Amino acid sequence: MKKQIFFKTNTWIFFLTLFAISFSSTSCNKDEEITLVTVDDAAELVAFSIANRTYGAVNDLNYVANNVLVAVGCNESESNARKVTETSIDGEISVTYDISENYAKSCNGEEMITYSFNADQELTSVRLNLDQNITGTWSVAGVENSSTELTYNGDYNRTGLWTYNLDDNHTDNVTFSSVLQEIKANPDNGQITSGTANFQINGTSTSDDAYSYSGSIEFQGNDISIITFQTGEQYELNLETGEVTRI
Repeated sequence: MKKQIFFKTNTWIFFLTLFAISFSSTSCNKDEEITLVTVDDAAELVAFSIANRTYGAVNDLNYVANNVLVAVGCNESESNARKVTETSIDGEISVTYDISENYAKSCNGEEMITYSFNADQELTSVRLNLDQNITGTWSVAGVENSSTELTYNGDYNRTGLWTYNLDDNHTDNVTFSSVLQEIKANPDNGQITSGTANFQINGTSTSDDAYSYSGSIEFQGNDISIITFQTGEQYELNLETGEVTRI
């Protein structure tokens, strides 16, 4: 009788061991299939949110420099709604968005323009597709005709979906929040010469746990800026093309 019990006990141990090995193997495979949202991905989110080619904040700053500054006179205000449908010069990025905007010019002492906008944007590219709401409220100094430098301060925010076309098509719901600080730009062409911005990224993903990244952007002129994450990683961003390179 003792022999029989010993045999049954060992048999159960054997099958439990096989089950454990099988479960462990399945869990590992499952983990290996997960596409992690890395700091490299976060840098690309920053790049898409900021660069001119990807219709980010720089594109909107250029629009203000080229169009809004001459749209209103002293102590006047305007509201405008427009639809934008464009394709990047290289044909790789297409965008459509509806935008509502308000701007006003104050001339009590230093001339100043306040500009705010709300836009629903859809963008397609090889790497990422976006479907987002974008908002911003800026104060713009240096708008006098004799001024040689514009200065922007304010917030720039994006909320919505990012679909990673090259990584199993997983879709993230992401909030990108930023504060522009003393962004200096040439009033003739809108090119940024200096300034900083702080940013915060919060996301939920169909392929990973919720994630969060934060950091700063230093604008250095000549279309170059440096992204520095709170964890120490740094990237060089070309503000015109959106190309981002780890330093």
